[in-house]
Amino acid sequence: MPSNGLSLVGFMTDQQQALNHLKLTCILGSKTDAQLIADWRAAQGRLGVAIPNAGQPGIQPIPLSHQAHLQQAPLVQVLAMYPGASFQRIEVAPLLAFQFTVDTDRVAHHCASLSHPPTLDELLALCLPVNPQQEPLQAVPQAQSIIVKSRSLNVRIQGAGIMNFPTPQGQVQAIGAQFGVALPFVQVTRFNGRYYLHNGFHRAYGALLAGATHLPSIVRDVQTYQEVGIRDDGGTFDLALLQSNNPPTLGHFAGRSVPVLLRLTSRIIHVSWSEYVVLDE
Repeated sequence: MPSNGLSLVGFMTDQQQALNHLKLTCILGSKTDAQLIADWRAAQGRLGVAIPNAGQPGIQPIPLSHQAHLQQAPLVQVLAMYPGASFQRIEVAPLLAFQFTVDTDRVAHHCASLSHPPTLDELLALCLPVNPQQEPLQAVPQAQSIIVKSRSLNVRIQGAGIMNFPTPQGQVQAIGAQFGVALPFVQVTRFNGRYYLHNGFHRAYGALLAGATHLPSIVRDVQTYQEVGIRDDGGTFDLALLQSNNPPTLGHFAGRSVPVLLRLTSRIIHVSWSEYVVLDE
């Protein structure tokens, strides 16, 4: 089953890149290359004029009335990972978007219960959560391995190696991988004086649709475009476009993108084991 989504393919200036994106990322039915090129041209026409404050969002402090949320252990710990970072309310629409698509089914999964417009309490729970959201997992045992599959890319290996587990009979030693749902904080990075959404595209877009103008976020400076999330392999928009006078933003997904059917992606964690008898000599 495909997933509903939105694409900013109109920002692609190279015809072959646009075709590759549509063919590899999207479900196209029986469309020919000529039809896809026409779709790409139409997507370019939907972009409209450049957003005047692209990459220069308004920034507001999180009110004192909600500072207690920021003092909880998971948030204190994550902020300590990034010296100089801070929690701020940042304007969402002008944030630069290096990602080609958003999955609107995942947007609904995260944001369907938001008020219109969302309250700050709702946005703090959405963007700076202190408890991981439950995600459906599928575990498939094999003969000498187990495969865990999830639609959420926030399901990750959180530890691996030799582990000790306490039991009433004492410590039990095991070798394997520990996995769980990582806390999905909305993060904004500043690079060369411009602000980029680094993490939380589905939450940010869902909040924007619900009427939020500013999102509570971790805001931090980075030194390289790779730290922003921009890739050299064509998997994101390139730095030249994002630093141009007409870059893609979160605001473009709302009304200037094109609806597409996206191929599903999942996180796969595969753990296997075996044992041997070998000669030591």
